[in-house]
Amino acid sequence: MTKLWILDRNEQVQGVLQNRGTPTILEAIHREQLNGENILEFAVPADSPKASLVVEENIVLFQDLDGNWQEFVIRQIEDEHGEQFVRRAYCEHAFTELNDYIIRDIRPENRDAVYMLERILEGTRWRVGNVTVDSELATHIFYNKSALECIFEVIELFGGELQFRTQFTGNKITGRYV
Repeated sequence: MTKLWILDRNEQVQGVLQNRGTPTILEAIHREQLNGENILEFAVPADSPKASLVVEENIVLFQDLDGNWQEFVIRQIEDEHGEQFVRRAYCEHAFTELNDYIIRDIRPENRDAVYMLERILEGTRWRVGNVTVDSELATHIFYNKSALECIFEVIELFGGELQFRTQFTGNKITGRYV
C-alpha cells in the first residue's frame, strides 16, 4: 500500500501518508483472514510533521488489491525509542462497530441472504453490497446477538466469502457495504 488517507472522527480528511519520495510510512502490514480478523498496523517517523495525524480513533483508508477502499480505526498508538523514533499504530477494521448493534429478535422465514442482511443492518451505517450466493431460502432466528455475529450466521447458512468495503468519493466517505 502506497497511500494511507487519514480522516478525523468526523470523517474529514486530515492528510495522506505515503511511502514514496521522503518516506512517511516506514512499514504497513495488513492481515486479513477469510471471514475473520482484519487488522492494519503501520509505523511512521515520530518526529515527522505527519506523525501528528496518527491519533487514536482517527480513520485510516487505503485501496486494497481489488481497488476497494478499506476503512480502519486507530485503536492504539505506541511510540518506540530505538535507532529511530517511531510512532506505531494498531488499527481494527471499521466493521467491528457492528458489535455495538444488538439484534433483539429477527425471525425471517423462507428468506434469502439479501433480505436477512438488510434486516440485520437496519439502523447501522452499513448497507448490503454485492451478494453472489445462490438464491436459496432459509429460516433462522437472530436473537440477542450483535449485528456482526448475525452476519456471520448468514454466512454459515448460505456460504460465501464475507467482504466489507467503504465507498470513498471526492474525499468523503459515501457508503459502507457488506
